[in-house]
Amino acid sequence: MDAAAGWGEAQGMYAISFLTKISGDIPAFETLKPGKKIQLKGQWFEVQNLESARCVGGEGELPFRVGAGYDAPVADLIGEKNAFATIDYSESLDGSDAKEPQPLVFIGEYMEFDDLHFSNLRQFDGWN
Repeated sequence: MDAAAGWGEAQGMYAISFLTKISGDIPAFETLKPGKKIQLKGQWFEVQNLESARCVGGEGELPFRVGAGYDAPVADLIGEKNAFATIDYSESLDGSDAKEPQPLVFIGEYMEFDDLHFSNLRQFDGWN
């Protein structure tokens, strides 16, 4: 793994993804439905979940500034093996070569703890 900035979270497993620039157009949120297959960076993904939330605020250690009062439509996709993708339609990627503003696309994979190859971790009593 390189030193690029990524996003990870542990909810029973580790999910590591990176903002990925996609050439070409990405389907509009309104055209997606669960089960639809789309290709991103030469890899096929299937839409698993669609949500549209209204952001009212944010708190905690987040890698971005959170402002209130915007809609956040998001599509979660699953690929082969441990691959997954998230398309965030609430923001756009500058410098895209697409006809319309590109939503943010994060592509990554689910990983086991040992596959992350952490080093210099502190040990705590009762923690293995």
